Amino acid sequence: MSAPKPFEQFTLTPCHPLRLAASTNNESLIGLLQPTDASSFACDESTGFQLNSHQIATLRSSKTLDALREHLLARQNEWSLSTWVTAQLPLGDEIPMLQPILTFGSGSVSRLLQSDAGCGGYFMMVAQLGAHLVFAFDDYSTHSCRMIRMGQYDLQHNVPVSLTISTSGSMTNLFIQGKLVMENVPFAADLTRLPSNQSLQLFPQVDTADATSQPFQGSIMQVSLFDESLTSKQVQGIFEEGIGEAAVVPLYLEAHPSDAVMIEQDAPISKPTLIWVGGSNTSTVTLPLFVDIESIPTKGELYSGGAKLLADVNSLPIPVNTTGLWVEYRRPSETYFTKPSVNAYGESLDLPEESFQYRVVAQWEQRVLAASKPVTQTVEIQNVNHAPTWTNINEAIMTIADGIPSYNFSFPTLMDEADLDLNRVRVDISVQQGRISLQNESLHLADFDFCNMRSFSAWQCTKDGMSRKRISFVAVPSDVSTILAGLAYKGFVPGNEDTLVMDVYDGVGDQCLDGHEHEIWRNKWRQESSFKFSTVFRGCYHVQTKITIPSTNLSGGNQSGSSSWLSYMNLDFKNFGSADVVFWIVFLAVCYCLFNCMRDCCPNCLARGARVDPDNHGSEEQRQDSDQAIKAEIKEDSSRQNGAEELV
Repeated sequence: MSAPKPFEQFTLTPCHPLRLAASTNNESLIGLLQPTDASSFACDESTGFQLNSHQIATLRSSKTLDALREHLLARQNEWSLSTWVTAQLPLGDEIPMLQPILTFGSGSVSRLLQSDAGCGGYFMMVAQLGAHLVFAFDDYSTHSCRMIRMGQYDLQHNVPVSLTISTSGSMTNLFIQGKLVMENVPFAADLTRLPSNQSLQLFPQVDTADATSQPFQGSIMQVSLFDESLTSKQVQGIFEEGIGEAAVVPLYLEAHPSDAVMIEQDAPISKPTLIWVGGSNTSTVTLPLFVDIESIPTKGELYSGGAKLLADVNSLPIPVNTTGLWVEYRRPSETYFTKPSVNAYGESLDLPEESFQYRVVAQWEQRVLAASKPVTQTVEIQNVNHAPTWTNINEAIMTIADGIPSYNFSFPTLMDEADLDLNRVRVDISVQQGRISLQNESLHLADFDFCNMRSFSAWQCTKDGMSRKRISFVAVPSDVSTILAGLAYKGFVPGNEDTLVMDVYDGVGDQCLDGHEHEIWRNKWRQESSFKFSTVFRGCYHVQTKITIPSTNLSGGNQSGSSSWLSYMNLDFKNFGSADVVFWIVFLAVCYCLFNCMRDCCPNCLARGARVDPDNHGSEEQRQDSDQAIKAEIKEDSSRQNGAEELV
């Protein structure tokens, strides 16, 4: 009959760091046996782990026993424990002291216990007392500490001994060297009632104030846990099988980078971004895992615990029972970004990628036992729109040839270097007196069609850029200077100074393009997700600059005045200025006055003219007759008017 297989087993010889991990086919319920002080232990190829120079230290499970308790709860407290140990016997004249070998529970062990006070710092214990082994546990039925000494078997100095404890319900059987030494003991350690947050401890600590207890001076070779009650034949098979050559469980480590972390370009540097780095151990063992930083970010910096991380220097411990840890990323200056990576023309900006590399390693006493493949963690820094600026070169020089003025402009340059032409801006150019036009060579850079039907907005683009008081269009910032370079001014009015006003609106909302319009243009060029890789807008920026157009008095002013008059008569209702409004108010007022004068005066004149000879003024008698006829007609008209009023 083959020996049953434990669900959790630690084989501590021959010496290898992985022996401190459970070699089973399932995920470990207990985890790794971690030393509280690695320098306090020594390992012998044949006798296993032992205390080095008998210092006080402990091998403690990295996981609590909560999962073990739940596992045994479904099996109604049927479990077995098997351990191989090598003991050192005291000299004949020494007083036997309690030496705890392993315990279930936390805290230190003291032999000085009241009989009804429980087991103090542990729940269950296997210990050496002189030449005998002891099994002690907290008895829930009587709320006292049960301590069973197996006096039927005497230990031998430095000879491996096998102890097996098998429970079924409330009964316990004890075996030494595969033979039954105590049968049907009417007490059992109920592991289904283990308190929370307890741990398995090898070489458990002892109470230093207790003169009757001391650390275990022997070696521990193997600890096995079974989730069943073992029969005598099964225990015999376990003993005959011996410790055996338990294979070292291989490690398969995987690093798991987070999704690309998105950071806005103007995020406060004082509030670093947390990035989760780490991985997992896909084998069935649990060992201390670390994150090794292989390369640092291109522009930003990494910090952990307030310390700056460097490549190939920092190894960050992953906390127990977790798969990773948080590191701080501190972004560079506000001028750097990685997304969007395509400008308003669909051209790649070739921006350097912001990322760093790391791997997950398993270490033991400064030795790397296994390592994952390096992975790259990407950081995306999202562009935040900046306000453009104008240079200060604003000048208009007028020259006069044959009585006709002409202008040479020194236009300012629109600067938008912080955003690298990612988005388009609205441009307004206007004058008060004359007319402005753009050259055909640069008109293709100005978009008049994209926004000339914005019925939902307070502004629209003009239909074209020819002979207007106001020209409005949409363009890429770096093209604005090229467009302005071809601007021409006409419609000079002698003695009247004019002003060329240039407004640029950059952003979203108000007098700028709206977000949907920006999105339409971006999707025309890009394959990237517009949600993840679009510019962040903080409202609408407005920058303005002006050029004063000088005035002069010229001879032949009527021609210039006629030109001015014709320019006003060239109606452009979408581009009215203040001068247009004043002109048309005066013009309409004069027309209204003339109309009323003609209406009131002409009927009397016509009436008189019908009765007087056009060639002379007539005789006195004719004039009197004419006057009387006129008065009669006026009286008749008044009578008809009064009659009409009475009818009404």
